[in-house]
Amino acid sequence: MVLVLVLVVVMVLSFAVYSFSSLMVAEYAATTTGLTHMQRRELVNSGLELASLAIRQQAGPQSSERLVLPTKPIRLQLPDGRTAAISFLQQLPVAGKPAAFGLRNESAKLNINTLPLELSRRKESRRRLMVIKGITVQIADAILDWMDPDDEASEFGAETSYYTAQAPPRKPRQGRFAELSELLQVRGITPGLLYGEDQNGNGILDPEENDGAQTFPPDNGDGFLQRGLSDYLTLLSCESTLLPQGRRKINLNQSVLARLYDQLEPAFGSDVATYVVAWRMRGATYLDEPRPDEGEQQEQRRLERLESVRKRLESQLGSVDGRSPSLMADQTRRAGLTLSDGSMRFQSLVDLFGGQVRVPVDGKDTLLKSPWAADPVTIRRVLPMLEQMLTTVDSDVLPGRISINDAAEVVLRTIPGITESAASAIVRMQPEIRQTESGSEFQSVAWLMSRGIVSAAELRAMGSSITTHGDVRSGIAIGQTAGSLSVSAAGFMLDCSGRNNRIVALHDLPVMAGESAGLKNLAEKPQ
Repeated sequence: MVLVLVLVVVMVLSFAVYSFSSLMVAEYAATTTGLTHMQRRELVNSGLELASLAIRQQAGPQSSERLVLPTKPIRLQLPDGRTAAISFLQQLPVAGKPAAFGLRNESAKLNINTLPLELSRRKESRRRLMVIKGITVQIADAILDWMDPDDEASEFGAETSYYTAQAPPRKPRQGRFAELSELLQVRGITPGLLYGEDQNGNGILDPEENDGAQTFPPDNGDGFLQRGLSDYLTLLSCESTLLPQGRRKINLNQSVLARLYDQLEPAFGSDVATYVVAWRMRGATYLDEPRPDEGEQQEQRRLERLESVRKRLESQLGSVDGRSPSLMADQTRRAGLTLSDGSMRFQSLVDLFGGQVRVPVDGKDTLLKSPWAADPVTIRRVLPMLEQMLTTVDSDVLPGRISINDAAEVVLRTIPGITESAASAIVRMQPEIRQTESGSEFQSVAWLMSRGIVSAAELRAMGSSITTHGDVRSGIAIGQTAGSLSVSAAGFMLDCSGRNNRIVALHDLPVMAGESAGLKNLAEKPQ
């Protein structure tokens, strides 16, 4: 009996040791997996810092030390000797499709928060919205009515009286949109229209989003994630107006003309400074401008003049001491000019080319011509330099311009003044742009003229709405370590337009296999 009892005790102890060992092995595996996941997640965080730095440097002066966001995984060595990698994807690829490395430029979309709401430009804003498939005239007017400050419904729009009668009742914001999902509150916009097949908003082509009509949401089962209007609309697209040292560029539209002259003269000379302040006082005429049409355009110009007069009166009546900057400048003279109200405003830097201004100089009627001709060679040579030094706004950021280097054709067609043939020609050039190193001619909108896509007059009409940059980027950062078949990923949006980088949106994606993210095993020899 003692022997049996000893055997039982030995068996129990052996089983306890075995259980404890199994538990420790499982615990070790879990700890190792958790540590690997933490390492991958920290790689993702490092990727966000790297992306921020690259975005900040993209519009700065060209240099050999400039950081360019890579289009392949970045390999690095961890302290424990293992190989790791950081990758940036525009979106998760579909099985069997190559990964699209890089980041998505939010300036490649139409920023609805920057659409003009003035009566004189209301039809233009409506037209720009209606270019995008799915937006009808009723939806376009409803979007504009949601944002405008008044409570008077436009021709096909909707205001408070409509929304309060709905179930549940609601009120229009009567201000700019706070987030893209707010569009679902606007009359006529459904989740299917706004998000397409990606109605859960995770950016992944889930099985239920690629099975036709079998399960919700409805989709076409083509293996591609259709994102609806969210693929073409944004609320945040802007560019920095700061120099690399953090100082602001020279604002051509600043209120005090004497200060503008004094800033321009050391950098560009007295001829340029004189022409610019004269342009601000009188405006310029351009010989290549087409004759203004009658009818609708004539009515638009009349409304613009009324709005300009109203704004000027409001600014004068709103001055505290009764001395507006323009009145104080009446006694100031520069280069023979008596500086008065700078009521004319540059729409873009392209306005500097090819114009002429008639203005009294030392009491004599004088015709001042632009220092720069409006020909392709001059614009290609001078405009990139002006873009590095000048701006047309007094803030740190310039919002709403569309990047012609990145935008889809339907977004390009929303640009005021662009033709369908020009939009198609730009899209045909984009593969070449993506393969060209930074610092090339494509860093400035001047390439539209040097490649013969638009004329000087067309570039002038489009100038205030186009760019080749964009400091708000979105994408997916992925962390990967050797020896692990899984990767960690996070979708994000970075705003690097101001003085400080900020993460606008960040959401963790499920841990997934590297193959599903379009990434090879790190154990493989790199190409």
